[in-house]
Amino acid sequence: MKSSAVTTPDGILYFIGGQLLFEHRNPQGAVVRKCLSTHAARQAFTQQQTDSGWLAPHTIRYGENNRGVWLMQRYDPAVYRLTFEDAILNPQDNQPLQTLQLALPGMLFLGTRKDYFLWAYRTWKDEETVLYHAPVPNIDPNGKICFGTNRLPMAGVDTIGKVWTLFWTSPFNEDLASQKSRQYPDTILKLLPTLHRPNDSDPNSYPTVDLKRARWTIPDILTQLNPKPSDERPS
Repeated sequence: MKSSAVTTPDGILYFIGGQLLFEHRNPQGAVVRKCLSTHAARQAFTQQQTDSGWLAPHTIRYGENNRGVWLMQRYDPAVYRLTFEDAILNPQDNQPLQTLQLALPGMLFLGTRKDYFLWAYRTWKDEETVLYHAPVPNIDPNGKICFGTNRLPMAGVDTIGKVWTLFWTSPFNEDLASQKSRQYPDTILKLLPTLHRPNDSDPNSYPTVDLKRARWTIPDILTQLNPKPSDERPS
């Protein structure tokens, strides 16, 4: 029976409570231990260079976690054209409107896996930006967009812009329309028709004082996207 030789490893990498510890022996035979960053460990295990390629317009942040790619986009105030499945009444004159053209505030758009989120903002201050509920229906209290039966691609550099366009070109309905307006807390659909301006192209005319503050902050969002191993993740 042949005996197999035992090979002594050149080094050992330990995973301890989310930290990386590399152990090896120096030329004198002494055991040396060194804490490593995840970046250093990644560099050690791959010789491949990283290039994100051309990022989609408006993309301000890009990352990867164990669940995949995520992208964050920022849009300045702009004029949008919204179409509704059923005509909504303008409370000022009781006229039904199927399509609205109106200015909306700045928007923060997030894609992670096949989930997409939207918030509004008044003034952009990077991580100090205060987020508000986007003043349109079909977005839940956490900012998650409801796309109905539309099939969505995984968030990525090549897909995030297509999902943005899909959201604005798909017909809206009356779902998830409450708590997005100070003046009309029961439904944002009472405010939006009053802002209809078919011949006005001023992108800054939305009454941002009417926005209602969201429960999420940008640091909260980034923590969820980049959780520490010890962080408790929401179900």
